[in-house]
Amino acid sequence: MTTTAGARSAAVHHEPFTWAVVTGFLDDELAHRLAAEFPTEGFRVAGTSAKLFSVRSLVVAGTVHSSTATLSPAWRDLASWLASPEHRRAFGDLVGLDLTGLRIDASLCRYPPGCSLAPHTDRPVRRATHVLYLNPLWRPEWGGEFRVLRSDDVDDVIERVLPTLGTSVAMVRSDRSWHAVGEVAAGVAVERRSVLVHASWPE
Repeated sequence: MTTTAGARSAAVHHEPFTWAVVTGFLDDELAHRLAAEFPTEGFRVAGTSAKLFSVRSLVVAGTVHSSTATLSPAWRDLASWLASPEHRRAFGDLVGLDLTGLRIDASLCRYPPGCSLAPHTDRPVRRATHVLYLNPLWRPEWGGEFRVLRSDDVDDVIERVLPTLGTSVAMVRSDRSWHAVGEVAAGVAVERRSVLVHASWPE
């Protein structure tokens, strides 16, 4: 099984923090299969606000989560790869860091209509983040875009990235790494789906 074709395009920016919009990180055939087999059960709400998304663990502290046993073979294979040294190197190459010794966690994320994520920089324990999108179709009017921000103002936008299949965002955490997710519009017939990967300092 081909897990990754490598990033075909990654325009890296260093202001106001290090971030990149990446295409082609996952093999196209695999990406479509993962999108078609995205699970809908076993999720928990992330936080207490009704506007926050729900998550399901794939990898915790570099170990494949036991709940992946109920997922399809493609998802189980992806979880194994996300926990592997090969993925750690590929992730590090994206953000220009040596991730040796850092904790790798990965989760599935779902944003139904009405969900959003307020501006934040991630906790200091985070070193880098990679978000891979799994929506075969997403229109701008549906909201739900990843926003790269200059400040903690949700409208102080540098770039908006639609959560479309084959696209991902990688970034290095800093005190200036402000980002947010726009609200998914009411009445949208699909939900925003992604894989969220963190490299963190050991706690």
